[in-house]
Amino acid sequence: MIPALKTTKNRIRRLIAIPVAALIAMTAMGASFTAPVAVAAQADEQATSVDSPSMLIDDSWHWGLTQAVKRGLASKVNQSVTRNGVTITVKEILFNEAELSIGYTVHVAEGQQRPRTSGTIMIWIGGENYIENSISSTEIDSQTTAHIVSLPNMGQIPDEFELKLQEFRSFEQTSQSLPDQWELTIPIKKDTRETTVLKPMRTMSSGDTTYTVKEIAITPSGTAVKFELEMPKSMRDGLHLPLMELEDEEGLKHSSLNLKEIGRTKPTEKGYLIECVYHFSTLLTVPESIKIKFVNAKFLFEYQLKVETYKTTVDYKPTAENPIMLNTSKSKVKITNISYGKDKTEVHYQGDSPYTFDLSLEDGSGEEFLSRKTRLVDPKTYSFVAEFPALPPDAKVTIVNTERHGGSSYVPELEMTIPVNLKK
Repeated sequence: MIPALKTTKNRIRRLIAIPVAALIAMTAMGASFTAPVAVAAQADEQATSVDSPSMLIDDSWHWGLTQAVKRGLASKVNQSVTRNGVTITVKEILFNEAELSIGYTVHVAEGQQRPRTSGTIMIWIGGENYIENSISSTEIDSQTTAHIVSLPNMGQIPDEFELKLQEFRSFEQTSQSLPDQWELTIPIKKDTRETTVLKPMRTMSSGDTTYTVKEIAITPSGTAVKFELEMPKSMRDGLHLPLMELEDEEGLKHSSLNLKEIGRTKPTEKGYLIECVYHFSTLLTVPESIKIKFVNAKFLFEYQLKVETYKTTVDYKPTAENPIMLNTSKSKVKITNISYGKDKTEVHYQGDSPYTFDLSLEDGSGEEFLSRKTRLVDPKTYSFVAEFPALPPDAKVTIVNTERHGGSSYVPELEMTIPVNLKK
């Protein structure tokens, strides 16, 4: 399943970051779990008092990161810089074998216009730099936003280095007479606590597709899989994506969060060879084995997808014992509770997969309300809470789910089961 790209008033998600040096490599999102960082905290009266962006952006995409922060595994940084009434404060950094994650806030002085690129930063690691559109953002108030950006590791980032963050400027802006860019430099060292690294070197083939799982990093916030993929030239058109699914030995599925190509594409006799890193949600415990499933997916535009809409009317208060069912073409959704608050309406539901459903609400007049965000409550039962604008308790509510189909095909011949070696 490919997570849908959504944009709402209070939440923006971006799936791709572009290394400036190449402008072709794809860097996607993720979350990590711990990083010892030695910095000199700088107090700034204009900076927001927000302690943890990860806790504020507590949604289904960042469940592992949020749990790691709750356990105190994130390193607190609180390093700030102010330029032209805008204060950037790096609040926390997490760095492990799987990835590097940075949580920061942008605070605009009263009366100051929020910059268009308030959530965009440039990340320097050694001589390579990345433009990072804010992967996940939330608006704290009219002057302050919180952001999380992440980069995959899996051997791509040195174990110890100086991280440099810099204001992003477009090519047009660089030619203008502007004040100096803001910049922060933070020493970073990788943390290996609670990390299991496997190097299975397992290969599976089906037809003209072959892939080799080279390395797996299991951390408290996520699992990263590095693999090499050989595919025919006909599929190197920029539209085909190699997708994976991950299950443990009990059949619990784990959501795929991002895919990154690393290095250059190499031509072969049959087609081309690429190396990729896939990031999955966190494993609750280190299992005895994990199962990897392979999916050939093709990127499709909205008009190319088959869109189906399913609705169910809320005519009683649902409970876990007496849920409201929303059955779709492939899934079953149990609505287990609806709570009406002064500032929000929350819909509690259970699905049959680790992915959130594209739920919305309609009132009696037919007005549609999109979810502000969705939190993962229990990954074992695929339980979520979707947050909507406040509706009156006596409103005639209809729950709507929209499905988009097309472009993906599961390849059973490429499925593999990998034993997990607990010896590090």
